[in-house]
Amino acid sequence: MNENNKTYFVIQTLFLIIFLFGSFILVIYTLRAFVWPIFFAFLLYVIFDKYNKKLINYLKYKDLSTLLSILLILLFVVGPISLLIYLLIEEMIFLFTLIKSSIETGDIIKVALNFDSLISLLTEDPFFWLTFLNRLGYLIKEYPDYFSIFNLSGIVGGAYNVFLISLSFTLKIIIYILLGFVILYFLLRDGHSFYVSFSKMLPFDQSLMDEFKNELKLVTSAILKGNILISILQGIFLAFGFLLAGIPNVILYGFLAAIFSIVPVLGTSIVWLPASLYLYFVKHSIGWAIFLTIYCLTSFLVLENVVKPKILNKQIGIPSILLFLAIIGGLKEFGITGIILGPLSLALFIIIWRLYPLIKNENRVDTSQKNPL
Repeated sequence: MNENNKTYFVIQTLFLIIFLFGSFILVIYTLRAFVWPIFFAFLLYVIFDKYNKKLINYLKYKDLSTLLSILLILLFVVGPISLLIYLLIEEMIFLFTLIKSSIETGDIIKVALNFDSLISLLTEDPFFWLTFLNRLGYLIKEYPDYFSIFNLSGIVGGAYNVFLISLSFTLKIIIYILLGFVILYFLLRDGHSFYVSFSKMLPFDQSLMDEFKNELKLVTSAILKGNILISILQGIFLAFGFLLAGIPNVILYGFLAAIFSIVPVLGTSIVWLPASLYLYFVKHSIGWAIFLTIYCLTSFLVLENVVKPKILNKQIGIPSILLFLAIIGGLKEFGITGIILGPLSLALFIIIWRLYPLIKNENRVDTSQKNPL
């Protein structure tokens, strides 16, 4: 190859890289509005792909089997989640109404009087709480709007604006969910074809791409089981304990426990510790308070320190400290979805790191075949 051909080849390669990078940026820019539907569809695809394949093998019709899989997901996943959201809203309204009533009647102060040690830490004046109660009553009478939980619309700019914002937010979620299921349909039906077409575009051996795909599916499944499933179990166990102890709004507290279970060290104690104190000091149910404390603490420790590490460490092979840091970093950068995205990004790095020696060996084999000695 002469100098002119070399120069032409370099220029051609440079322009190709620039156009490839530009087209990649353009694709990302075009699809950025659909990141969450794609992410939602991908997670469901990882969970239900193997069941859909079994259904296809049984029915022998790919389109019919995929539609049936979508209907089953809607029935057994979206349906219960919608019911859960409805019950959560009901219990939140009930709880806010109870708090509002407690403030207006002064019952919350009566509850505070049960904590003698806490009162002594705050003040030594025996008439402090009586004075505070009178002042609170005066404020409620003079400024009732500020103590009304139903005055939220006035604070944020009017009920009409709140309605429009809520309606827009709800419609956006519905559209995202519908779009996610459309993407899920094509993934379940043609996921393997997409993968084959995409793998042919990349400069890697097919066996290497297959190993990467299998590792990615295994890691994603393990993360979903190790984080989402364990968090759901934390909420279910706590809700059952609250139900036995006679504490109302168990669905709301179970949901909060599932969320707070991702908080290191504290975990579900943010939810069950106040409940135990409530049973002990307010209801004077010492036995139930001790039972709830032991039950919730034991269930949290077993699920978090025994079950979860076995799922994650065994299938992913990542040390617990790195998973912990990945979850915290994911929560900071991505919000609640960081529970999945944090460990998944770490797992992707480790998968590529593990596959690098195979890529290196593959390149050596190709080189030796091209230049035999």
